[in-house]
Amino acid sequence: MLLPLLHQHQFTLLSKAPYIGGVFQCYMCNAFNQGFTYTCEECASSKGETVFYLDRQCSAYWDNKALKHDSHVHRLLNTEWDEDVHCSSCGCNIFFCFSCKRCEYHLCIPCVRLPLTGRHRYDDHPLKLTYTSVPDELGYYCQICEGTRDPAHWFYRCDDCDFDCHAHCIVGRYPQVKLGSTCKHEARSSCSTPRHPC
Repeated sequence: MLLPLLHQHQFTLLSKAPYIGGVFQCYMCNAFNQGFTYTCEECASSKGETVFYLDRQCSAYWDNKALKHDSHVHRLLNTEWDEDVHCSSCGCNIFFCFSCKRCEYHLCIPCVRLPLTGRHRYDDHPLKLTYTSVPDELGYYCQICEGTRDPAHWFYRCDDCDFDCHAHCIVGRYPQVKLGSTCKHEARSSCSTPRHPC
């Protein structure tokens, strides 16, 4: 059953989430992000949550009621589901997605965001996002991690080299998070060596 999109309040923009390293989990796409975030205290309290964060891209998707994606012939509508729905691209269980109700076709937000081309050091050519697999007697494998690949899921491919790989092996598990951080602190005033702060 479809639920109406629920946000009717104004978002507040924060330069970073109030957590270590500014890392937060987006309410809409469930991905970990870092940097600018939108928040709404009214939405958090109405859902019984303590926080409600949207990353910048999802805030645009929130207002965007439909989009056209290369993977499907019809326009996809921004929908929220209260039942078990799976992404047609990666198979994950989703709550927010872009859907074609007529075809029972659903795309999670991370799959909508996948770039059409990518690069990897193992291949000299651009890798193209591919929506369907060609039957292969030897099986379906990722040539980066060497793991098996579900032929029903999207993947990146180089036709020149016959090179296939998982989408997450190209974009990474946490593409919106920069690992590592810096911490600023005041130097102690009792320091006797000016070149080497205490």
